Amino acid sequence: MSPVRSGGRCTVCTPSRRCQNVTTLKLSKPSLGVAYALRPAGGHPRRLGRVGSEGSERRRAHDGESRGERSERGGERHGDRTLVILPTYNERATLSEVVARVLAAVPEAELLIVDDASPDGTGELAEQLAGRDPRVSVLRRPGKQGLGTAYVAGFAHATTHGFRRVVEMDADASHLPEELPGLLTAARDGAGLVIGARWVPGGRVIGWPRYRRCISRTGTRVARAALGSRLHDITSGFRVIDVGWISRIDLHRIESEGYGFQVEVAWTLERLGCPIAEVPITFVERASGRSKMTLGIVAEALRLVLLWGWRLRFAPHRLPAATGAPVR
Repeated sequence: MSPVRSGGRCTVCTPSRRCQNVTTLKLSKPSLGVAYALRPAGGHPRRLGRVGSEGSERRRAHDGESRGERSERGGERHGDRTLVILPTYNERATLSEVVARVLAAVPEAELLIVDDASPDGTGELAEQLAGRDPRVSVLRRPGKQGLGTAYVAGFAHATTHGFRRVVEMDADASHLPEELPGLLTAARDGAGLVIGARWVPGGRVIGWPRYRRCISRTGTRVARAALGSRLHDITSGFRVIDVGWISRIDLHRIESEGYGFQVEVAWTLERLGCPIAEVPITFVERASGRSKMTLGIVAEALRLVLLWGWRLRFAPHRLPAATGAPVR
């Protein structure tokens, strides 16, 4: 499997310039579809393996031994711990099921439920779940503060408690926990950001009316055009991020509070040269409760995407900045 050099725009360079700064690797696995990985072309990047393949399992076993040896010598800061962050607001009907499925799919993971004072009692249920299983913890906030700030709080928790990776996913069962091992495989194979993608070959959406599909796909196309991004599903909320790469984002300069947060973080990491993989997933429309997607949230995301696109071209010094080298 040889890298295929892309002639697309480099998001680090000016939008009008075409360069060879990005290499694209295509990885295939019949049961999982194709994982599209973006990584800088400079140097000698390690190839990502086939998602879910036996070769990847053998490499992970070997890497795990090496990580253990480095940990004993004090050479590994984060080990290989994974924190799944579940922001909640009125998700009592689905939270227990999602927590159980996540822990069944990835027993070694830990969960942080970030609840924004849900009036339906989600916070109380989260406390009960945490009392039954030490792998579950809860952060209860005094009011509804938005998706973005919930994830930033989760990132801070992961950094403070020595986690290697964080997982972003919804608590309404629209993201299938059974697909999380595939995303973690891509992360262990070298991706700093893994996006569970709907709009790549092998990806699917179940239960959405045509207008919802149109909004999502149009949003992705607008973001790709305005930001010069090469990601196929930059708005997806199912993803894995290496904590070392999170440390390179100035989280105090994050501007979005709603679903635009997903675009802002992914695009910032893409500009920083983070190796990114998009793994096909099946997105299932929630069976209970009300969607948090509103016209105001869509308008906020669109406004910010257009603003960032303007800054990219005319005021690049005002874009989110790196804060240092990634922690490894």
